[in-house]
Amino acid sequence: MVFGRKKSDNKDAKPTSTLADVIQWTDYSGKEKDVVWKHPSNQIRWGTALIVQQYEAAVFFRDGKIYDVFGPGRHALTTPNMPVLTKAFNTLYQQPLFHSTVYFVAIKEFDGLFGGRTQTRELFPLLANGQYWYKVSDSTLFVNEVVGGNLNISPEEISKFLKGFISENLMKELAAYSLETVFTEGLETISLKLRNAIYDKFKRFGLDLFDLRFNAIDTEDQYRELAVMTKQGVSASEVLRMFTMRESAKELGKSTGGAGMGGAFVIPPLIMDQNRQPQQSQQQIQKQDDEALKILRNRFANGEIDENEYLKKKQILEK
Repeated sequence: MVFGRKKSDNKDAKPTSTLADVIQWTDYSGKEKDVVWKHPSNQIRWGTALIVQQYEAAVFFRDGKIYDVFGPGRHALTTPNMPVLTKAFNTLYQQPLFHSTVYFVAIKEFDGLFGGRTQTRELFPLLANGQYWYKVSDSTLFVNEVVGGNLNISPEEISKFLKGFISENLMKELAAYSLETVFTEGLETISLKLRNAIYDKFKRFGLDLFDLRFNAIDTEDQYRELAVMTKQGVSASEVLRMFTMRESAKELGKSTGGAGMGGAFVIPPLIMDQNRQPQQSQQQIQKQDDEALKILRNRFANGEIDENEYLKKKQILEK
């Protein structure tokens, strides 16, 4: 949960008539998990005490704008202490009360979970999940960009937004990697690279993404053997070539009842020690490439794969 609980979800509701002698974060039911809490009263008497605890900031929000921000301590809400709001509304000091929404922002460390699915540069599927750690580094920017003037936004909506934001961006970054890179660099290296890749995007919302770790990056069962091959030094183009031929062999086997297909598309045992494999001549490799391209064209012509997948795999095979 990210956003503090509210007394009312009706943004058109009249301001509460109860005036607080002290304004502070008083709803502790979700304080360990909430990043923001909105004070229930937006009518404030001049001279009221504002108490901001350690690891908090109090943000005064009115008419879609932020005016004054207070750090930890006890503050008297007087015109000298609120210069921005007083200057913007120069008649406020003549009134016994003024209106402003007060957001308390927790600036301690929080954590969250992410997960999703994407595909590698060669269009092999990937499934990933992990954990991230963050904190609000700019409370003004966070309230402006994430909370804004939407007083009806719920805790679940903001929590869903943050989780969706990081998951979407991580999966997008992961899609730029090859199968070989994903399964040979290791989770720690991938985590550091992707954390750095999306760090500035978090900064846009006033958030500091100070750590991120992938717990697992995997692929679907039928592709797992290919991932093992990449760890043993088999190139992505070779893996794709073998996969294309094997999948096509299965389809051809079905169409012919399996007769005569036993050795037509034999996949070399690449999981064994590479030094024990017989060296292939350039002509043999070219022949395999031509055969794989032919099969790929047939699969595209038969509607088994779309144009985007066809062009990407064709480019890899032609390298």
